[in-house]
Amino acid sequence: MNLYAELKEDHQKRVDSFLGKYAFFAFSNDQFEEGMEKLGLTAGKEKDLVRLGSTGGFLLKAKAKDYRELAEAIQQETQAAIDNPETGAQFATDMFLCELANHEYSYTKDTADTLDALGYTQEDIDNSPVLKRALDAACLQLQGK
Repeated sequence: MNLYAELKEDHQKRVDSFLGKYAFFAFSNDQFEEGMEKLGLTAGKEKDLVRLGSTGGFLLKAKAKDYRELAEAIQQETQAAIDNPETGAQFATDMFLCELANHEYSYTKDTADTLDALGYTQEDIDNSPVLKRALDAACLQLQGK
């Protein structure tokens, strides 16, 4: 079983649950109005929302701190999985295998998009023996070596 995929699935469920209660995505005026209604907001209460980047997402401003805390908890859980002395190396390899595949490494042979998606720089990888070994192993595996 892919350790990273399991944790990522759990994280996604938690994010989806949170956003399902406190946010909506709108790409038209009608969808925006429906989202406002879903959150119990009336016209003129747009100031009670914050945007979720450029995703078309809107979050209740009162829940923004909770959302940041959820994101931080997810990041800490991922780092703890990497740091686990028993399973961390396999977790990191699984992580890179999943994300390299998601970012078409097999075609591009470029890790930049993968590292960016995971929030790492090449310097971060070079400074972490666990991550360096895991990335190298995942690249070799995807190259069929």
